Amino acid sequence: MASEPLAQQGIFREGLLRRIRGFYARRASAEANWLVPMLLFLVGLLIAFFLPPVLRQGPDRETLVMLAETVGAGAMLLGVLWFLWSLVDLYVSTYWPQYRTAWHFWGNVIAGSVALAFFAVPAALAFPLVLVAHLFRPNAIFPTDAVTPVNALLLAFLLSGVGLACLGFVFSVISTKYGTRPR
Repeated sequence: MASEPLAQQGIFREGLLRRIRGFYARRASAEANWLVPMLLFLVGLLIAFFLPPVLRQGPDRETLVMLAETVGAGAMLLGVLWFLWSLVDLYVSTYWPQYRTAWHFWGNVIAGSVALAFFAVPAALAFPLVLVAHLFRPNAIFPTDAVTPVNALLLAFLLSGVGLACLGFVFSVISTKYGTRPR
């Protein structure tokens, strides 16, 4: 049975797997489409409202507080967007099932664009911003004029590389899939 194709094993009839460009991936359950946005919203809520009072206890921590509030608000916004997308998906699958594949395509394009806005673009700008902060020290990032550890610049360079790789990956996926988009 292991040598039989997956379609003959009856796995596709159960809806457990779907084929993506020669690879098989497990489908997310319906519960995950509702649980993940709620968890994302709750994590964002905890980061945005409960982490800043803890961070304010130390001296000169306003930059960290602002970062925690921004990351928390972003996670909350992603959770709300995902939840709204799931609600509209219910509506589309009920009243216009023939447009559901197009809805999923454009939902994935929008989700990829939001991910670019929240992670890839800021990550790609990490090294130039840290380098400018290093050149114009002392400031909030480098409070003293002492020698800066190379680790901070190396970490920012690595983060920028990951951000640029994510930008390239998402743009290549969108550009290759756009020609075969469902209509």
